[in-house]
Amino acid sequence: MINPTLESVTQTKVTAQNYDAEFGQALAGVVTVQTRSGSNDLRGSAFEFRRTGWGQARNPFTQPPDRPLPATKWNQFGGSIGGPVIENHLFFFGDYQGTRRSTGASTRLNVPTDLVRTTCLDPAVSLCDLSEYPQPLFDPATGNQFTNNQIPRSRLSSQALNLLKLLPGPNVSGAGISQNFIASGNERFNDDDFNIRIDHNVSAKLDLFGRYSFADFRHHAMGVFGAVAGGPGLSSDGFAGQSLARNQSIAAGVNYVLRPDLLTDFRFGFFRYHVNVLPNDLGTTPAKDAGIPGVNLGDVLTSGMPTVFVDGQDNDQFFFGHLCGCPLLENEQQFQWVTNWTKTAGNHIFNGNCF
Repeated sequence: MINPTLESVTQTKVTAQNYDAEFGQALAGVVTVQTRSGSNDLRGSAFEFRRTGWGQARNPFTQPPDRPLPATKWNQFGGSIGGPVIENHLFFFGDYQGTRRSTGASTRLNVPTDLVRTTCLDPAVSLCDLSEYPQPLFDPATGNQFTNNQIPRSRLSSQALNLLKLLPGPNVSGAGISQNFIASGNERFNDDDFNIRIDHNVSAKLDLFGRYSFADFRHHAMGVFGAVAGGPGLSSDGFAGQSLARNQSIAAGVNYVLRPDLLTDFRFGFFRYHVNVLPNDLGTTPAKDAGIPGVNLGDVLTSGMPTVFVDGQDNDQFFFGHLCGCPLLENEQQFQWVTNWTKTAGNHIFNGNCF
């Protein structure tokens, strides 16, 4: 649950076979990472990496020249410090890393045409005109096809009309019924991470260490149709919503030499994983307001827009609402105790462990 920062890592080992005894049940590779400790010398580091979207090329399909490019910025910074508390015996090490990411993106997709919006949403018009769409439309009550794909107002669903009002109109001139809407925006993903480690060489036979690690993540991406109507997000994975995660880890260990040919160590580990994923329209009741029963039930967990899929020709589909699988509140934690024993006998080394 904790990905150690680069400044906190002193050694990484990847084992593909012939595992040590404590990893004997592994079926694939084993990756072990050792965090850094302090020394008798006071040492530190500082760094910053910054990247912007200056000079980036346009996507000719989703970023035409008449539209500004959404800004992209990436700033990663931090530092570390380590040294002695008591020379030769007690040492400390700490590091911090922060990342601020704002990634600009654009996408192109389908929305109902202006003809649909003007004829279906105007109560003075008697026919909702979908004649631009090639798929034949049928009256579910009779099974007969609507003439010229024009639906009499008496056959329109009030819920569908209310949902239609939430969607924007086309913004690509001459695009017709497909790929007629371009959305641009930014995805924000920020995190703060730090580690603190203490090492104590009590004697030539006894060593102690303790480490605390913390990672806080904040991810926010808007749907292409806004906070309420939602739709796919502008992030690389299509996520639209707010994801807040906080991970914490504690590790402690004791190494003791019973005699020159017999060593033992004890390890304690604990981690806590907390995630809270929220839709951008948390607390709203758009389905209830549109007249759809049984969705928004008056509590936070059932608030927001449900996902609505609209099929088109040749699997051309779009959706609105949110697909973030939220609201989601999850807490997970785990404790672990491990002791290892190492016995040397001539040219042989015997290892044993207990979990």
